[in-house]
Amino acid sequence: MRDLSPPTILVATDFTPASRAAFDSGVRMAKEEGGRLVLVHALRPLGAPGLELTRPDTTRFENETGAPGDVLDAPVDLAGTDWVDLARSQGVDADVVVRPGLPAAVIVEEAERVQATTVVLGSGRKGGLEKAVLGSVAEAVKRGTDRPVVVVGGVPEPGR
Repeated sequence: MRDLSPPTILVATDFTPASRAAFDSGVRMAKEEGGRLVLVHALRPLGAPGLELTRPDTTRFENETGAPGDVLDAPVDLAGTDWVDLARSQGVDADVVVRPGLPAAVIVEEAERVQATTVVLGSGRKGGLEKAVLGSVAEAVKRGTDRPVVVVGGVPEPGR
């Protein structure tokens, strides 16, 4: 039997100008398909468990198990709210998920959790040594899920 629930478009984002193209594509897809948008942002771990490393302008919160120590980046949280509001102003139901973890793993896990019909990522336009050392989140996501993955080129960040 065919699933009649509205499609869910998952957009992986870091809320930078470079990821805006992926967001815009996700909103367009959700509008065309009558679906909803889920924005996902992964907060990279800052150190080994127990270390009190934080980023500037961050707020501590408890994770799903109630254990303290995860970090919520306040500017990211505000950007996520702004982007959700922007999607909603265009008639698209939208939510944001901010979770600690490695980006590819968080994206794949969230795609499964929300039963995403499509995963949209921005291209970081990394090349050469940087890509070889850091790997490609898009490649890891494509390997980690059987869901369709759309990679959208974005505006290069300053200095790239």
